[in-house]
Amino acid sequence: MVMVFLLLSAGEVNQDVPLWKKLSYSIGYSGGLCWRGKDLMPYCPYMFCWEWPFYHLHSIELSAIYPFGNGEGIEVGVGYGWARIEDAKGWFKVVYLPDDTMRLHGWFSANLHSFTITVSPWNDEVFLKPFLSLCGVLAKGSENRGSLWFPVNRVSIGLEAGITGFYKFRLSRVIITPFLSFTFSYLREVWNDSPWNEYWEKTLSVSLSGLYGGIKINFGGVR
Repeated sequence: MVMVFLLLSAGEVNQDVPLWKKLSYSIGYSGGLCWRGKDLMPYCPYMFCWEWPFYHLHSIELSAIYPFGNGEGIEVGVGYGWARIEDAKGWFKVVYLPDDTMRLHGWFSANLHSFTITVSPWNDEVFLKPFLSLCGVLAKGSENRGSLWFPVNRVSIGLEAGITGFYKFRLSRVIITPFLSFTFSYLREVWNDSPWNEYWEKTLSVSLSGLYGGIKINFGGVR
């Protein structure tokens, strides 16, 4: 998930202005082309084949920017993203249950829901900026065991870091900012309700790493 740094004019912060008037706000949308990761790659029944290794993640972001003065400040934002993956291969394993031998298929179809909290510095004179996010992903999907499908929820948490390049268009007191971001993420599954963990516990590898593009609108803020 990515937050873009929307900017106000340079200058010292007026200490007589209340905090809520100093803040500026932004809302934006981004579309990401994300790496699937090993567990969400498409299923291929052949020994040698190539499948599209990316999925599309749509995101919305809300953020607030506090100016420190001299054109510098800090931005804190929250984001929500969503994606649908239909054809992931997941994993495969054969285990021995008490009553029979059961083949477990991990072919996984899921709705992914991502949640981020992002902190980033900003500067009025810089158009290329880093960011760091705390991420959580809820995968609500279906997993196959033999001929049966089970609804399964899997939760992963981790970190996302990246860099954003953008350009500002000022329209009166509103700033419109198209942007392009590259991100790298590391998430680890921390909980799931899979019905067969008693026999075989397998965590899901989820990736938010990829290339994102979008637009943001910034408004407000009194210096």
